[in-house]
Amino acid sequence: MSEIIIDPVTGKKTVIFDNEHKYGLDEPCQICEGLSIEDLLKKKELTYSEYSNGKLVAASFPFDRPPFKLENEHGTRPVHNIYDIQEMYGVSERLIVFGDPDDILSSKRMLKIYQSRDQSLAGNEKIRYVSIFKEYKKDKSSKTHIHSVLHAMSCVPSAVQDNLKGAEERYHSTTRCIYCDIAREEICNSKEFIISKNDDFMAYVPHESKVPYEVRILPLPKNHCEDFGKTSDSKISSLAEILHPILKLFRNMCDDNNKKFELYLYDSPKNSDSDIHPKMPESWHWHFGISSNINEVFYKGIGVYVKTKSREAIAKEFREILQAA
Repeated sequence: MSEIIIDPVTGKKTVIFDNEHKYGLDEPCQICEGLSIEDLLKKKELTYSEYSNGKLVAASFPFDRPPFKLENEHGTRPVHNIYDIQEMYGVSERLIVFGDPDDILSSKRMLKIYQSRDQSLAGNEKIRYVSIFKEYKKDKSSKTHIHSVLHAMSCVPSAVQDNLKGAEERYHSTTRCIYCDIAREEICNSKEFIISKNDDFMAYVPHESKVPYEVRILPLPKNHCEDFGKTSDSKISSLAEILHPILKLFRNMCDDNNKKFELYLYDSPKNSDSDIHPKMPESWHWHFGISSNINEVFYKGIGVYVKTKSREAIAKEFREILQAA
C-alpha cells in the first residue's frame, strides 16, 4: 500500500511506500537486464504495442511491483486530528522503444507512446495526473532501446500544483498564458537563448534553470494546448524534429562525462474539478524539460543552486553543437 502524507502547514504531499516497493517510483528495466522480445510477449500483458513489418518496435507494460494500485485495499482512511493521510491510487508502467536511439524514428515512437498512454489513462476517473519521464545513463543496453517510466496517480504532485497556481495567478493579472508569453519573449529577444526552432516548437535555455545544462521545449503560442494527450500526429512528428537532436546532444555529453540526464513531461491534471483550476485550459501550456547533473552544485541546507556557466554561454554552446552535427 502507498500513502500520501499531507503537510499540515504547507499542504505539500509526501508519498510513503511500504517495504515491498524498495525501488520507489522506479524499478530495474527488464529489457536492460536481458529480457528478450519473445519473453516479453510471453510474460507481460502489454498496454500498448506498435509493430513494423511484423516486428514489435514499441510497447508498454505494468511494473512487476507497482508502487500504486487502482484498487482500494484498506477502505477510507480517517483523518487523525490535523494530520491528513490518504491512500494513493495509480498505475505504473515501463515504456519501451526498440531500436537505435540515434534514429529519429525511435524518438517519434517514444512520443507516440507518451501521447497514447497519457490519453488512455486520462479516461480513468481515479487518475488526476500522468507523470512521464525518462532517465538516461550510459550502459551496455543504451544503444538498443529507449526506456521511460509512467506513473498515473490519484493526486497532483505538489511541484505541479505550484506551477499551475503560478500560471493561473499570472493569467488573472494578464489574461494571457505565461508560457505563450515566455515563447514570445524569447523569440523577440534576438533569439539569444533559443537553441532550435521550427514552425510548431522551440527549444531554449530557461531563465530560471537551476543547473547549467537544462533545456525546455515549448509549443509555440499558435499551438497553445494544456493537454499533451490532445497533440495531433502531425505535431508529434514536428516535436520529434526538435527533441531528437537535443536528446542525442545530451546522450553524447553524458557519455563523455559519465553523467546522466532526465526528460520530463509537464502536463495538465486529469479529471480536475473546474473550481480548482478554472482557467487551466487558457493558463497552462504542456511542455518538456531536459536537465543533466553535469556540473550541478546544490547547497541542500539553504536550498540554493549555483550555476557555473551563464545562460548565454550554455545556449551558444548548444547551438554550436547542433549546427556541427
